Amino acid sequence: MDSELFDISLKAQGGRLKVENLPSGLATLFSRIRFRAEQFIQSGLRVNPSMPPVYFDFVDNPSINAFATKDEYRKYIGLTDGAVMVFHMLFARLMADPRVLSHIGNISIEQTNLPPLSILPKSIRDWTSQPVLPHDPLRREVFHHLTQIVLDFLVGHEFTHLVNGHVDYLSARHGIMVLDEKETSVSEEGALIRQTLEWDADCIAVCHAMGNCVQRIRDLNLTAGPIKQFYRNPTDAFLLVYFAISAFFRIFGDVDFTEAGLLKSDYPPMRHRQVVAMGTATTYIMEKAEDLMGANNEAVSLSIQATEPAFANIIAGAKAVTGLKTAIGKVGSDHSNRLRNFWKTKLRSDLEPFAYHTLPE
Repeated sequence: MDSELFDISLKAQGGRLKVENLPSGLATLFSRIRFRAEQFIQSGLRVNPSMPPVYFDFVDNPSINAFATKDEYRKYIGLTDGAVMVFHMLFARLMADPRVLSHIGNISIEQTNLPPLSILPKSIRDWTSQPVLPHDPLRREVFHHLTQIVLDFLVGHEFTHLVNGHVDYLSARHGIMVLDEKETSVSEEGALIRQTLEWDADCIAVCHAMGNCVQRIRDLNLTAGPIKQFYRNPTDAFLLVYFAISAFFRIFGDVDFTEAGLLKSDYPPMRHRQVVAMGTATTYIMEKAEDLMGANNEAVSLSIQATEPAFANIIAGAKAVTGLKTAIGKVGSDHSNRLRNFWKTKLRSDLEPFAYHTLPE
């Protein structure tokens, strides 16, 4: 992995993380995440044989971020150690609270006096409280599982930027070589393009998550250990996916938005992304596993009921749902239709020459 561009991209983000220099426990964690990411990438390359090799590495950066880039012969995905550590600590903290997903494990042995977080952490540096772990063994397994779902989602999102031609298109048409997960200043047309690309990447990534979940429900032999029990009950299996994805978006706050603001931002509001992801997941189940729709719908409802109080609990505040209500309401619905229409009438055809498979309608 000696690409000059990737090294420049890594340096701009903070440099390559030297996993081998980490304490053994963290090195094991990062090695396991790398293994899963590379498995996912290799699976994607097998079904898209025209795609160049894709390499994965960690970035030494405390913030939650990921990026995709390319050179003439290869493509690259970078994931920050901040994303790994923040979600690792977040889900540990959530599952250590007996009020969170209280139907899982023995909550009577969990702590009831955990101090609240001062802010929602978007960086390792924001984590000023002492990290905690759940006492109950099953709840420990679940926090690892939730972390895995989110990091898989991030890798799937970045892989979509590559396989659907987003990076090649932005490079050729707009001179943008690195597609990362942070806002920049762009024109109104550029904002619509970037938001639609993020919409596409989220939709495909969440479909991968739901597809993996359905596979495990259908074949219990695909899952080992205590987590296997959740796949015996499809509602429980879907609930963990929805809770993990919702937590991913929720950690960035509950920022409200307006129609005028949407036209100026190159990045979709996180609450809008959350609603789109959940809607896309439900559509996936309706089309691919209709017999599981009842379990899916129950899980969607339960995940909303679980996520909002969970975050209110850990930051010791009232539920913050203003942005969520906007995303579910007319402003959010109209914007979803705007992105969908732009995809169908323009962006999909513009991307086709750069994509490595047939793009979804």
